[in-house]
Amino acid sequence: MLSKTMMMFALMGLILAGSVQADESWTEDLAAAKEAAKKGSKIIVADFTGSDWCGFCKKQHAEVFDTDAFKAWAKENAVLLTVDFPSKKQLSDETKKQNATLKEKFAIRGFPTVIFMNEKGEELGRFVGYRPGSGADAWLGKAKDIVAGKTEKAGQ
Repeated sequence: MLSKTMMMFALMGLILAGSVQADESWTEDLAAAKEAAKKGSKIIVADFTGSDWCGFCKKQHAEVFDTDAFKAWAKENAVLLTVDFPSKKQLSDETKKQNATLKEKFAIRGFPTVIFMNEKGEELGRFVGYRPGSGADAWLGKAKDIVAGKTEKAGQ
Protein backbone atom coordinates (compact mmCIF):
# COMPACT_ATOMS: atom_id res chain seq x y z
CA MET A 1 0.00 0.00 0.00
CA LEU A 2 2.82 2.37 0.78
CA SER A 3 4.38 1.88 -2.63
CA LYS A 4 1.09 2.72 -4.39
CA THR A 5 0.83 5.93 -2.37
CA MET A 6 4.40 6.88 -3.19
CA MET A 7 3.81 6.13 -6.86
CA MET A 8 0.68 8.27 -6.83
CA PHE A 9 2.57 11.24 -5.32
CA ALA A 10 5.38 10.81 -7.85
CA LEU A 11 2.87 10.72 -10.71
CA MET A 12 1.12 13.84 -9.38
CA GLY A 13 4.48 15.61 -9.21
CA LEU A 14 5.27 14.73 -12.81
CA ILE A 15 1.85 15.89 -13.97
CA LEU A 16 2.19 19.19 -12.12
CA ALA A 17 5.71 19.76 -13.39
CA GLY A 18 4.60 19.05 -16.95
CA SER A 19 1.64 21.40 -16.75
CA VAL A 20 3.79 24.25 -15.47
CA GLN A 21 6.33 23.76 -18.24
CA ALA A 22 3.72 23.34 -20.96
CA ASP A 23 2.44 26.92 -20.87
CA GLU A 24 4.36 29.05 -18.44
CA SER A 25 3.68 32.39 -20.08
CA TRP A 26 -0.11 32.72 -20.62
CA THR A 27 -2.78 33.23 -17.95
CA GLU A 28 -6.57 33.17 -18.14
CA ASP A 29 -6.99 35.41 -15.06
CA LEU A 30 -7.43 39.13 -15.81
CA ALA A 31 -6.91 40.17 -12.17
CA ALA A 32 -3.61 38.27 -12.06
CA ALA A 33 -2.57 39.77 -15.41
CA LYS A 34 -3.30 43.31 -14.15
CA GLU A 35 -1.29 42.70 -10.99
CA ALA A 36 1.66 41.25 -12.88
CA ALA A 37 1.57 44.12 -15.40
CA LYS A 38 1.56 46.64 -12.58
CA LYS A 39 4.45 44.97 -10.76
CA GLY A 40 6.53 44.54 -13.90
CA SER A 41 5.64 47.85 -15.60
CA LYS A 42 4.35 45.88 -18.58
CA ILE A 43 1.36 45.95 -20.88
CA ILE A 44 -1.24 43.20 -21.14
CA VAL A 45 -1.61 41.40 -24.46
CA ALA A 46 -5.06 39.81 -24.45
CA ASP A 47 -5.61 37.14 -27.09
CA PHE A 48 -9.34 36.72 -27.79
CA THR A 49 -9.43 33.30 -29.38
CA GLY A 50 -11.42 30.21 -30.18
CA SER A 51 -8.48 27.99 -29.32
CA ASP A 52 -9.93 24.66 -30.37
CA TRP A 53 -11.91 25.67 -33.47
CA CYS A 54 -10.59 28.93 -34.99
CA GLY A 55 -8.16 28.20 -37.82
CA PHE A 56 -6.71 31.72 -37.97
CA CYS A 57 -6.25 31.71 -34.18
CA LYS A 58 -4.22 28.52 -34.49
CA LYS A 59 -2.15 30.02 -37.33
CA GLN A 60 -1.48 33.15 -35.29
CA HIS A 61 -0.21 31.03 -32.41
CA ALA A 62 2.02 28.98 -34.67
CA GLU A 63 3.35 31.87 -36.78
CA VAL A 64 3.63 34.49 -34.02
CA PHE A 65 3.04 33.48 -30.40
CA ASP A 66 5.04 30.25 -30.55
CA THR A 67 8.12 31.94 -32.04
CA ASP A 68 11.29 32.75 -30.12
CA ALA A 69 11.09 36.39 -31.28
CA PHE A 70 7.62 36.85 -29.80
CA LYS A 71 8.50 35.03 -26.58
CA ALA A 72 11.60 37.22 -26.09
CA TRP A 73 9.61 40.41 -26.73
CA ALA A 74 6.77 39.32 -24.45
CA LYS A 75 9.12 38.36 -21.63
CA GLU A 76 10.45 41.93 -21.54
CA ASN A 77 7.28 43.87 -22.37
CA ALA A 78 4.04 42.02 -21.75
CA VAL A 79 1.81 39.91 -19.58
CA LEU A 80 -0.03 37.43 -21.79
CA LEU A 81 -3.75 36.85 -21.25
CA THR A 82 -5.83 34.25 -23.07
CA VAL A 83 -9.51 35.14 -23.41
CA ASP A 84 -10.79 31.87 -24.84
CA PHE A 85 -14.13 30.90 -26.36
CA PRO A 86 -13.61 27.19 -27.09
CA SER A 87 -16.21 24.81 -28.45
CA LYS A 88 -14.98 21.65 -26.70
CA LYS A 89 -12.54 22.69 -23.98
CA GLN A 90 -14.22 23.26 -20.63
CA LEU A 91 -13.62 26.53 -18.78
CA SER A 92 -14.57 27.32 -15.20
CA ASP A 93 -17.77 29.30 -14.71
CA GLU A 94 -15.67 32.19 -13.37
CA THR A 95 -13.48 32.23 -16.49
CA LYS A 96 -16.53 32.00 -18.80
CA LYS A 97 -18.11 34.97 -17.02
CA GLN A 98 -14.88 37.00 -17.14
CA ASN A 99 -14.40 36.23 -20.86
CA ALA A 100 -17.98 37.14 -21.76
CA THR A 101 -17.62 40.44 -19.87
CA LEU A 102 -14.36 41.24 -21.69
CA LYS A 103 -15.85 40.32 -25.06
CA GLU A 104 -18.70 42.75 -24.47
CA LYS A 105 -16.50 45.50 -22.99
CA PHE A 106 -14.14 45.49 -25.98
CA ALA A 107 -16.89 44.82 -28.58
CA ILE A 108 -15.14 41.74 -29.95
CA ARG A 109 -16.78 40.73 -33.21
CA GLY A 110 -14.39 38.06 -34.48
CA PHE A 111 -11.42 35.90 -33.71
CA PRO A 112 -8.58 36.30 -33.39
CA THR A 113 -8.58 39.76 -31.87
CA VAL A 114 -5.68 40.96 -29.76
CA ILE A 115 -6.24 43.82 -27.33
CA PHE A 116 -3.27 45.68 -25.87
CA MET A 117 -4.10 47.02 -22.38
CA ASN A 118 -2.42 48.98 -19.65
CA GLU A 119 -2.25 47.62 -16.09
CA LYS A 120 -5.74 49.02 -15.42
CA GLY A 121 -7.26 47.00 -18.25
CA GLU A 122 -7.74 50.03 -20.49
CA GLU A 123 -7.27 49.53 -24.22
CA LEU A 124 -4.13 50.90 -25.84
CA GLY A 125 -4.74 49.38 -29.27
CA ARG A 126 -5.83 46.23 -31.07
CA PHE A 127 -5.28 43.83 -33.92
CA VAL A 128 -8.40 42.43 -35.55
CA GLY A 129 -8.01 39.21 -37.51
CA TYR A 130 -4.83 37.62 -38.68
CA ARG A 131 -3.08 37.68 -42.02
CA PRO A 132 -1.47 34.29 -42.57
CA GLY A 133 2.18 34.39 -43.50
CA SER A 134 2.89 37.83 -42.03
CA GLY A 135 4.89 36.20 -39.25
CA ALA A 136 6.28 37.41 -35.96
CA ASP A 137 8.42 40.26 -37.31
CA ALA A 138 5.51 42.10 -38.94
CA TRP A 139 3.25 41.42 -35.95
CA LEU A 140 5.88 42.65 -33.48
CA GLY A 141 6.53 45.78 -35.53
CA LYS A 142 2.88 46.78 -35.21
CA ALA A 143 2.80 45.77 -31.54
CA LYS A 144 5.83 47.96 -30.80
CA ASP A 145 4.07 50.90 -32.48
CA ILE A 146 1.04 50.41 -30.23
CA VAL A 147 3.18 50.15 -27.11
CA ALA A 148 5.09 53.29 -28.11
CA GLY A 149 1.80 55.13 -28.69
CA LYS A 150 2.53 55.69 -32.39
CA THR A 151 -0.83 54.32 -33.42
CA GLU A 152 -4.13 53.94 -31.60
CA LYS A 153 -5.56 51.02 -33.47
CA ALA A 154 -3.74 48.56 -35.69
CA GLY A 155 -5.24 46.01 -38.02
CA GLN A 156 -8.71 47.51 -38.17
